[in-house]
Amino acid sequence: MDPAKDAINRQKHGIALSVAMTVLTGAHLLQRSAVRNASNEDRWVAIARVGDDFLACIYTMRGTLYRMISIRAARTREKEQYEQAFRQE
Repeated sequence: MDPAKDAINRQKHGIALSVAMTVLTGAHLLQRSAVRNASNEDRWVAIARVGDDFLACIYTMRGTLYRMISIRAARTREKEQYEQAFRQE
């Protein structure tokens, strides 16, 4: 993990990039992002509940490796989509 990128994410979102693995290894809802970067790279969003918090991990794939872009608090719509996907019937 890039320490400089981690420091930026901690400052901007208050969350360490290492938390992203908790999101990606637990029950999560994946959404493909319509936004691509300048190199035309697909970006993905994984939304998960971690404790009492809903988090959104934005990442891309480099072969079989996850490249973390950021992790932040999930937006209201993302929380609703997660709850709908994992609603117990």
